[in-house]
Amino acid sequence: MVPNIKFTAGTNAITYRQGTDAAIALTLKDGANAPIDATGWTIRMVARPNYSAPTAIVDLSTSNGAITISGSVITINFAQDCVKAFIKEQSLVGVYQVEATDSAGKKQVLLDGTFTVLKDLV
Repeated sequence: MVPNIKFTAGTNAITYRQGTDAAIALTLKDGANAPIDATGWTIRMVARPNYSAPTAIVDLSTSNGAITISGSVITINFAQDCVKAFIKEQSLVGVYQVEATDSAGKKQVLLDGTFTVLKDLV
């Protein structure tokens, strides 16, 4: 299967083609490169057209089942219908953030950057 998400390491840019199923797997590691067990954590990814936009393009989380955790691996699953319907006429470049809340309630941004949605032509 051809991946429908392009993740550019280092730039934290994600490109997603609307109307496709895709996933990103992230492995959490500490400063010594040892895996960090994220079992019991809550993870949320939100993408918006810009930082002040009230409406999210994508809102995925462990709570809604779109993000899963297996030990130190966090998998963000993009279903065909995960991008909000208001992207009808063109592609969109916005911003995203992945935030983790650990079992002690401490929050931390794991990843952020630009989020590009390529309009489905079919």
